[in-house]
Parts: sequence; structure tokens; C-alpha cells
Amino acid sequence: MSRERRRWFRWRGRRLRLLALAPVLILPLANLCFALPWMRARVAGKVAAHIGLPVEMGGISWWPWRGIRIDGLNVAQPEALRASVRDPLVSTGIVEIDPLWSSILRGRKSVESVRIHDCRVTLAAEMLAHLAGPPTVPVAAPQVAVVEPAPSPETPQAPGLSERVEPSAAPQPAPLPAASPDTRPPLFVEMVDADFRLVHAGSGKDLLAANGVAASLPLRGAYAEGRLELSSLHLAGTRIGRDLRLPLRWHSPELRCERVPLEIAGMEIKLAARMARAAGLPFAIEAMAEPQRLNALELPVLGEISVDELKFTARAGGMLGLAASWQAVFVIESGPVTSPQPARQMAFLRSGALLVLHRGVLSCPDARLIGEELSLLANGAVTAAGGTGVLRLVIPPGSAQAWTKSLAGISPDLKPVFTPLETPDRTALDLRWISYEGKPGIELGPGGPFLPQEEAMRLLGADFR
Repeated sequence: MSRERRRWFRWRGRRLRLLALAPVLILPLANLCFALPWMRARVAGKVAAHIGLPVEMGGISWWPWRGIRIDGLNVAQPEALRASVRDPLVSTGIVEIDPLWSSILRGRKSVESVRIHDCRVTLAAEMLAHLAGPPTVPVAAPQVAVVEPAPSPETPQAPGLSERVEPSAAPQPAPLPAASPDTRPPLFVEMVDADFRLVHAGSGKDLLAANGVAASLPLRGAYAEGRLELSSLHLAGTRIGRDLRLPLRWHSPELRCERVPLEIAGMEIKLAARMARAAGLPFAIEAMAEPQRLNALELPVLGEISVDELKFTARAGGMLGLAASWQAVFVIESGPVTSPQPARQMAFLRSGALLVLHRGVLSCPDARLIGEELSLLANGAVTAAGGTGVLRLVIPPGSAQAWTKSLAGISPDLKPVFTPLETPDRTALDLRWISYEGKPGIELGPGGPFLPQEEAMRLLGADFR
């Protein structure tokens, strides 16, 4: 073999060895580059430009056998909320992304699975209200249904919820797209030890919290099964559910939760939900509870109560990616409501409430507790600008005198303004929620004195009968 030919073979061998070593050299160099602060900031900046919120990343790495790993991914709250909500909007421990190499080698970007560890989501209710862009809504004083001193079971029921608003009148969400075959490989989004919180930025209190969330969400392919598990569910700081499990099924293009029985706040309910992987992510949720008895139910102001024949229907829908499209209706009714506490013995013949969410306004057109001695009637609304509401107490004149005496003990200037009713054995006091000099509280009757929030809650929690 000539010298030139041997030299050519040696040169070609070196090139082949360099090509073989290239991946071994490039991968460490690429990961070293991702470890540099300016590169992490550049990647985070691209993500931030896409979602419109500041993003931080603690580390990025990529290996063919392990996929992409992101450590310490944080998404900041909107600027207007950062002073009142200290936790970031989203924080994660580790995000692992497994590319689908068979598709990538054919020139198509595709992911096989996404695993999110130690995810913490803190969402402010004010942020949702702002995204919905609600108008302000005036709230009128409730229409009073005067209760006779000793109503019998045959007494006709005052016009109420079931006679004016049926569950079928709920806002109906847009129909989800019809199912179509999906021949692509399955895609799973998995969550391990996640927490979700809906907070009120103004007070810093949790409105809704789900802890210990574990999920396996199938979002692609023809058919797949998944799950959603919650260790505990809290409403306004009170635990209303634990060890909840929702079986999920993916029927392209919908992720469904068939009607499943759950125990929430001591009630046996049935829940069904579905969401489509389509523009805007349309969703629909329905929950209902058949008439049942609840014992030792804890409520604000009323304390511990027992309820007979309690039932409700709830429906919600819209586009998950567009808060302004969310609509919901919640109708609840019950029979007798009693309090087992010796110091707060009270009884109501029936109760009911209607809640409606529409165009970013959460309104309660009618809520009532009807009793022989005491009746409570209310309405109100919550918008991005705040809330307003009216609570009317229908009480005997003797109870009105007790209220007046108790308020005089707080301050001689607190003289409630009662509204006379058609029957002489009943009078009404309208407690209107307002803000006076920037402080929330209640107005004690039309043109009456103002009582700050703290004192108002103590007043409503007292027994003046």
C-alpha cells in the first residue's frame, strides 16, 4: 500500500474517531453551557416572553437517556399582586421532560411525558376577577318574605329559589368538540406532591386549598386512563375532604371524569367533568347531591348546625384559558335547620341559596333562612372592584330591643334603624356591607350608623333573641 493511501486511511480514521467522540464531548459542553447564569437567564427570558410573567430557573440539563431536566422553576405573581401575595404563582422542585425520539428523528418536535415534582401553585382570586374584566353591579335590598309567628307545615312557601330558578336554567357551556381518532403516541403529564391554593390577596387568607395532589393526566392518543388524587381539600381553612380519588379517561380529544361518588364536607355527592384539548380548553363540570341529613356542620356566624333534606345542584363551564368565559350556577335547598348548641338554640323551617358566576361577577341573588322567630334574607355580589351585599334580619320587636340595647353597650351612637313591616309582630333590620373611609363594615339600617368589620362579626355572632 502506498504511503499516500496509508495517510488517507489514517486521516479518515481520525475523522471517524472524532465523529464518534463528538456526542460525548458535545453533551458535557452543552450542559456546561446551560449551567452558566446568562444561558439560564436567556432561556427563562424566552419562557417569560411567552407567558408574560417573570421566570427564574435554578438549573437546566439535557441527556439523551434522561431527557430535559429543569430545577427550581419559578413563575412570579403579576406585579400588582407581589406586595400582597409573597409566594410565586408557580414554583417547582424538578420538571422532567422526556422527548419522543422517534418523532424528533423524523423532524417533528414531540414529547412523551412531563413529570413535575413538588409543584406549588398560589393563585389570587383578584387575578381571576381581573382577567374576567367584570363590570360593577349594584345590589338591591332583598325582597322580604314575612314569616307568620307560628307557621304550620301546610303554610304555603314564600316565593323562593326552587320556584324561580331551576338547575336547568344554568348557563350552558359551549359544546365540546366531537371525538376524533388520534393515532399519535400517548402523552402523560404527571404531578408528584403538588399543592394548589386560591387566596384572597387583600386579607392573605386561603379561600380554597388542595394539598398532596398526585396526578397522571393523559392528553394525547386514542385512549388512555389516568388519575387525580388529593390528600386533603380545604375551604376557607376548614377541611372538607380527604383522600379523594378521581379516575380519568382520555377519549380523544376529551379528558373525562365520569360520574364518581365523593364525600365533601360530610355530603355524599356525585361529580362529573370533562375538558377538551382544543382552542381555549373548553370544560364542563357538574355536581349534585340527593336530599340527605348533615350533622355538626360548621358555618360562620351560625356556628354548628344540623340540616335535614339538604340537596344541591352545581354546573360550570367555559374556556379554561379565558376567565371571562367562565359561567356557573349553584342551587342549594334544605328542610329544617337546627343548632344543637345549648347556648345558641335556634331553628329554621327551611333554607335555600342561589349563586351565579357570569362575566366575572359572582352574585347571590337570593339566600334565605326562614324560621318562626328569626329569618335571614340576603343578596350580594363580588367583582374585581370589591363586594357589596345586604343581610335582612326579620325579628320580633323584643329581639329588636335586645339588639338596640346590646349596640348601646358598644357605643351610644350605634342606634340601628329598623324597617317596619306590614305585621306588627315583626320588624326588619337591613345590614348593608359598605366601605367607609377605606374601612369595610356594615351600615345598621338605611342611613344608620357604621360598624367596622371586626365589631360587626362579633355582633352577628352574638345571640340577641
